[in-house]
Amino acid sequence: LGYYLGPHDGSSLFNQYLSLLGKEAIVCLSAGNEGNKRVYIPFDAVDDGDEMKTFVYDNPKVCGIEMHGAIDLWSGDDREFLVAMTIYDRVTKEFVYTSPFIGAMSGSASSWGISSSAIATDNDVSIPLFENGLTGAVRIYSSLNLENNRYNVYATVDVKNNQLDASGRLGRYCIGFITRAQAGMHIDAYADGSRLIFNSLGVEGFTMGISQRSISDLACGENVFVVGASNSRNTAPQVDGSVSKYGFNVGNVADFSSYGTLDDGRHLPHICAPGNMIVSSINSHYVSLLSESTLGSLAAKTTVDGKDYYWISECGTSMSSPHVALKPILL
Repeated sequence: LGYYLGPHDGSSLFNQYLSLLGKEAIVCLSAGNEGNKRVYIPFDAVDDGDEMKTFVYDNPKVCGIEMHGAIDLWSGDDREFLVAMTIYDRVTKEFVYTSPFIGAMSGSASSWGISSSAIATDNDVSIPLFENGLTGAVRIYSSLNLENNRYNVYATVDVKNNQLDASGRLGRYCIGFITRAQAGMHIDAYADGSRLIFNSLGVEGFTMGISQRSISDLACGENVFVVGASNSRNTAPQVDGSVSKYGFNVGNVADFSSYGTLDDGRHLPHICAPGNMIVSSINSHYVSLLSESTLGSLAAKTTVDGKDYYWISECGTSMSSPHVALKPILL
């Protein structure tokens, strides 16, 4: 299991529940697979009105043509910060639209959005650009979180570029967010990683995301073991007789393995285990949907009582966490 968005302070109900279970049982959690993605931006405001600016960009294609995902921003306390959405034209190198700054009005929940007229709702504001250059919607939700008393802004992005830049390879219009803070405020910004990352796009004043807190939010509670992935092999057999080869160094930490230091000083993950690559069983019902050529690329096969069973080579902290969870049983 893994979920990157969230406060990363162990306050979610899921984390609270696992922390209770961890007092009675050994609970192992995958660290996450965002260790090589630009999913995090920390920001500290010095003066009132200081701004953090960044663009959201699609992952893994990184072309900005289609962007579907979410971002999650958290203040260090209950103070409100403001957020606006902006649109940058990569061809003219100008900002063609910036929304009003919105907040939660004394901590009460609020929402705001822009969209193409085709999918606009009663609470959305339609703008001409979303009818021509862009199709889709951006929606922003803000509130004071009751579990940790931290102010939170959550935004969803569901946008398709109908125009490209001069190269014909990149989306023309880029979606950005501007966060306006109060003096002394700390803000943590997270992109979901699986679909969106943070990018500066080389625009002055905009911030590139980093991976220094790429740890899964589900792994931030107390009383659990958080497991990263190490490179355990760089070859794997195939059913068709060939061998898959990978270019990483055996024994090193996998470059995708998530990591981070939390505000309370904890360094995660606690341990790394084999997770890149692992040969493991694959569900027979899933196998029945695969083509013959794909079946040949799986790692192993055996036949029992006329039924074929397959194994696959796979990577991820979802493969490494079971290694640690199994150890106490074996001991």
